[in-house]
Amino acid sequence: MARKPSPVTVGPMHTRAIRGPRADGRWYWRARRFSGGVEDTPWVGWATRDEVQRTLAGLLASGGLDAPRSDFEDVKTVRDLLECWMASREARADLATGTVANYRVKARHVADGLGEARLDRVDVVTLEGYRDRRLRARAAGTSVAAELNVLRIAWAWGREVGACPARALPKLDVRAKPVRNRTTPTQEAARAVAAHLDGWTRAVFVLLFATG
Repeated sequence: MARKPSPVTVGPMHTRAIRGPRADGRWYWRARRFSGGVEDTPWVGWATRDEVQRTLAGLLASGGLDAPRSDFEDVKTVRDLLECWMASREARADLATGTVANYRVKARHVADGLGEARLDRVDVVTLEGYRDRRLRARAAGTSVAAELNVLRIAWAWGREVGACPARALPKLDVRAKPVRNRTTPTQEAARAVAAHLDGWTRAVFVLLFATG
């Protein structure tokens, strides 16, 4: 089997072979361009690697590339991005209601904590600040990690549609310190719990409470 040719980069266009080869040795290539936070596809076609380089260089030299346009020019903040992304999730018939509801909860937390952050200024420091604030508020580390993952999913979607900067979002390590519950229940609270137990579970509960 023929080895896939390496990608070709010409100016703002990054091109890779996505299908092939045909009998004549040509692969099907797709060029992607990132400019001003917008991603588009200025060229696709069957070609050899050398032909791709010549074709794209010709387009660039001739001025045959229109400036990419975005339908999301008003999307400036993390809140704007999450609102557009959630609308796209809710419009999908293949997603379960529970999945959409889970996305909505996670997105709401991120919007509450990072909603006013400008997309072009979101960096690792911004995300670390969000993570640390949530952990200091005693949010579970798994919950914070899930919220940041939802933001990464929304960001990747934004890149695809030209709604946010054409760069990857940093991935953070979320390690929350275990929280030890030092609250000692009152006798009234213990009696209320014991009233709902019976048999050996009630006996064990009473023993544990009595011995501390």
